[in-house]
Amino acid sequence: MRPTLLLAVCAIAVAACGGSSGGGLGSSGDGGPGGDGAMQSGEGGGGPGDAQGGGPDGGTDSGGGGTDSMSPLDSGTRDTSTGATDAGCTPQCAGRVCGDDGCGGSCGACSGGASCDSQGQCVGNCVPFCGSMVCGDDGCGGSCGTCPGGYTCVVNGTCQENPGSTCGAATCGSAASCCTCNGTPICYALPPGELCSDLGSGCT
Repeated sequence: MRPTLLLAVCAIAVAACGGSSGGGLGSSGDGGPGGDGAMQSGEGGGGPGDAQGGGPDGGTDSGGGGTDSMSPLDSGTRDTSTGATDAGCTPQCAGRVCGDDGCGGSCGACSGGASCDSQGQCVGNCVPFCGSMVCGDDGCGGSCGTCPGGYTCVVNGTCQENPGSTCGAATCGSAASCCTCNGTPICYALPPGELCSDLGSGCT
């Protein structure tokens, strides 16, 4: 009985020793699913939190391309869309009605085909005006019309015959005609566009 028991004990011992150095489930050298072996190989690998750069720590701390370096606030690029370069410029439009304000803006624009001169004034924008005038200057160097022979254009833009002259016993005003109606001279301020002959029959 004793030799048999001793052999059994030795066989168990040999099996146990062989399991420690072989490919057992609990070994640390085979990389298998054993507890210690898996943990040991995990510490030396590229796990989520190691220094291989594959996880959040690798991207932020040692990868150089983490959150801080990619932030728009740290990029050093200046946004020029707000016009910051002209923020300290004061527009100069005093006495000017058109043209550049000195800051890239405008003091105004000319209308009616006029152009802006170097002094910021609109030139060439004169609008002729005659109203009821039938003769004389239109205000822009042109004419509102001319008077027929024997008539003079007076200040109100009407045509008068012999204005300011002695007319019978009277002297006509500077804007009145000396008309003759049925042989009698009379002073009369002719309306725009009318002549002495328009006063009635026998008037000249």
